[in-house]
Amino acid sequence: MIVEQGHKFGRAALPVAVASAVLLAGVAGLVWVTQAKASAASSSTPITPASPVGSPPESKAALIKRYAASCELAVRERQFDKALELCREFTQFEELAGKAYSSMAVASMLSENNDVAALALSARHAEAAAKLNDALGKMIWAYHGLNGHGNAAIAPENAEVLLIEAQKDGVAKAEVLLASLRQNKECREHAQVALFELPVFCMARGELRSALTALGMREQEQSAGAEREIYSLGKMLPGARQMSLQYGKQAGSQLLVPVHVSYRFGIQEAAFASQTLQRLQDSLRKKYGAPLHAESESFGRWRSSDGVLIELKRDGSGDLLLSYRHEQRAITLQEQSLALEARRAERLSALTLKAL
Repeated sequence: MIVEQGHKFGRAALPVAVASAVLLAGVAGLVWVTQAKASAASSSTPITPASPVGSPPESKAALIKRYAASCELAVRERQFDKALELCREFTQFEELAGKAYSSMAVASMLSENNDVAALALSARHAEAAAKLNDALGKMIWAYHGLNGHGNAAIAPENAEVLLIEAQKDGVAKAEVLLASLRQNKECREHAQVALFELPVFCMARGELRSALTALGMREQEQSAGAEREIYSLGKMLPGARQMSLQYGKQAGSQLLVPVHVSYRFGIQEAAFASQTLQRLQDSLRKKYGAPLHAESESFGRWRSSDGVLIELKRDGSGDLLLSYRHEQRAITLQEQSLALEARRAERLSALTLKAL
């Protein structure tokens, strides 16, 4: 899927390819890529900041042409580190600042260091572009905010406003994210699983993180590109030591949504352990009905009406675990992981062959 954005500078048009986030289907899932078109006026109007002393002022058309040949070209050729350097200059020009920040957001997101820090940097650039009313920047900022990248969080209703504005201004594929928001709304209407009264499997990572923090939970650990998190529960669930979340990427939108949520109960004295187990079993039966057929290693399994498998068991260390697994998302996550491993193996084989 290619996202196109038109940047208008006047009636006359000079085709200029401006860095634009694109959702492209790949083996490991959908990734952001660059390619879009913009229009620019052929004008002799001077641009600020001023050119060096002794040289004539740079026209708008010349500035845009130089932008296309440097910042935008580096992004399209996937030279992302170079793009970050080249695009920075154009953030000083009012006419190009928004697009330059959007290009930097794309470059940061697609760089080889596509880790938590890179995503946070991309989110900051996208926010700057959105504040300058750049349509592409609004879409990328909404994407990062919904995913909670860089500790940013945008409420779904606010993200929806940004995406609708981006769509009206030419970013047609903002509809991909809008469709995901509509899907999450429909999910809430039928959700049976609600932890701490939160429909967790109907929430993207950014919204869920904000809600958990508001409840008083404290994050202990984050890893794997913000796709796994561990929270301290305090006294919110008697006997529980921590809550773990595993996220997966939603097909199409690439929004991070919960796949697996689990509570870990520390090893307790026999009497307390028995009471904890009985309390959990009674509560689960009350909420989800009679358990499925018993298994030797499990104290009970339930399947909710919205496709979540719930299991109460002990792990190898003896800790009591209560887990919630969205079965369809778990299958998708496994497929994505296998595809990613296949791509890594192919890349390593190619490097090895080249060296021999």
